[in-house]
Amino acid sequence: MKLFRDPVHGDIILTKEELSLVDTLTFQRLRGIQQLGTTYVVYPSARHTRFEHSLGTLYVAKKILASMEFFYGLKLSQEEKRLICFYALLHDLSHIPFGHTLEDERRIFPRHDEDKERIQYFLEKKDIQRALKALGVYRELSSLLLEEGSFPPYLHEIVSATIGADMMDYLKRD
Repeated sequence: MKLFRDPVHGDIILTKEELSLVDTLTFQRLRGIQQLGTTYVVYPSARHTRFEHSLGTLYVAKKILASMEFFYGLKLSQEEKRLICFYALLHDLSHIPFGHTLEDERRIFPRHDEDKERIQYFLEKKDIQRALKALGVYRELSSLLLEEGSFPPYLHEIVSATIGADMMDYLKRD
């Protein structure tokens, strides 16, 4: 396990498996992608990266999973929990610099989470593909990120729903 100190959530603990994904060059590239583009020019402390946001999304997804079990008695399998955590960690893997400006505002590129070719491109990077295959989840996680296959809706919704882990970290962080 490894501990990351996050200014928003405090200590975020990653398992050895999660760390194997974070340690790939493909994931590490997210350190260079500003979450808020050039907002830091006006607000100097607004320098959050997709790397930090991805760790925060994982943290929130784990909190949601724990709450579902504690408060509602819902029991997910260990494999489902693993898949949700990996999905939370990699949900923004296909983000590009100034993505929201180029995708949403200017509409030059398709959205990062809707561009299946771009998602596939990043999933096929040798380091991330090797790590996912070593974890035994390459096919399942690819299908989940590409929104293909017949997964129970909650596997996707815990991370990407309107009030999912992705949005909850974004709102608190940014």
